[in-house]
Amino acid sequence: MQIPPIEPTHTTPSGVPQEPSQTHKVQASTYQCGTDLIYATKTALQETSGNAPVRDFDKLILNGVTCIKSNGYIFPSGGLRGWGTSEGMGNWMRDALKNGDMKLFQTLLNSYFHITRLAPDHLGLMPWSFDKSGQISNFDGASNSATDADEDIISTLIDAVAKDPNLTMTADGVTMKVSDLLKTAISNFTKMDCGSTNGLTGGSFGQKLVPGLTDYLDLTALTKMMNYCQKNGMPEQAKILNDAMVSMMNNYVKKELSASGLPSGDPEGDGSSAIARLLYRMTEFIASPLSKNSPLRQDAITIVQNLLTKGFSPSTNAIQIAQSQWGTTIKMKTPGSYELGNAQASATLYMAMKLLNDQGLLPPELVSKLPAVKAAFDCDMNNQFNNLQQDTPSQYSNNGDYFGLTLGILCESLLKEYSS
Repeated sequence: MQIPPIEPTHTTPSGVPQEPSQTHKVQASTYQCGTDLIYATKTALQETSGNAPVRDFDKLILNGVTCIKSNGYIFPSGGLRGWGTSEGMGNWMRDALKNGDMKLFQTLLNSYFHITRLAPDHLGLMPWSFDKSGQISNFDGASNSATDADEDIISTLIDAVAKDPNLTMTADGVTMKVSDLLKTAISNFTKMDCGSTNGLTGGSFGQKLVPGLTDYLDLTALTKMMNYCQKNGMPEQAKILNDAMVSMMNNYVKKELSASGLPSGDPEGDGSSAIARLLYRMTEFIASPLSKNSPLRQDAITIVQNLLTKGFSPSTNAIQIAQSQWGTTIKMKTPGSYELGNAQASATLYMAMKLLNDQGLLPPELVSKLPAVKAAFDCDMNNQFNNLQQDTPSQYSNNGDYFGLTLGILCESLLKEYSS
């Protein structure tokens, strides 16, 4: 599959955060994508009490920044490059549902239904790339799905159906119950995204996982799918999902991390981003009640503890607490890959360390680093929010702020949900 080039998710803050000159009030139903930014008030920007900062990042991203609007549908887009991804859609759908914005979630749900219907051979598994007209991109393999996005979207659909069993979606004049599509999506996932030696493939096209994609093992999503199958008369699919988790853990993730405790820096994989994304995936599972009786819980704990201790070790310097003119920041770097220095790094690191510390699982030698990591989290989120707030549409093609804030929002949601 020929994947188009993407800007590295590294950003340099454009300046010290300043108070917005104007606060915009945008109704939940407008979604003027790419035209108007929603600025948080000074109070919201500076509020850092409690478990996580309180900000309007979800509204900023979902309503105003890097968004494609076409024929009533809305899709996430990486700046003005003119195309979006299923990974972005999975993040947006999850964030909207977690934040209780059901009007936005319904719009995203309809948009997802529109795109997935364009690939009926793997219905429910969303094509990984789409263009500004709301059609599948003309990139090689764009009609295929991506496993990490499939996991995000399907697990979000499970949560949505749990809230409303009669939830429907409508696209192109067709209405369907989400619960009906959900069963089809899971069935296709077990046929196309599962079954390799590694347990999981790269998506509906069955691509073998290259080094650096350890974050494709989303134990929370896969366990959620397995439990759904067990409760809804899909025992064969439940077994496939269980076997996929075990194989992925033993035949891919453990081998990938065995040498240094860190993801591979192979340029074909996610490189330095894999540290952040693996921290996010594994820590969510550890904190979730879904892991309570799972035989994979201890493996997940060991992986996160090793990621942190090896990452901070002087022998790797893969995770560093640094100072810049804007304040404390986090840098992540794996051999042979780019340096990750936005809120993907600081948000996932703080979330992982805080939730592990709450459960008494954070290695003792790292506890003293928590305040500095928290300061970096606040600094990076504020700086990147401010960058997007000040950028003009022509500057949206720099994706570091967008991706950093998207993952940062999800980390904040986990902290609010699970932190003591």
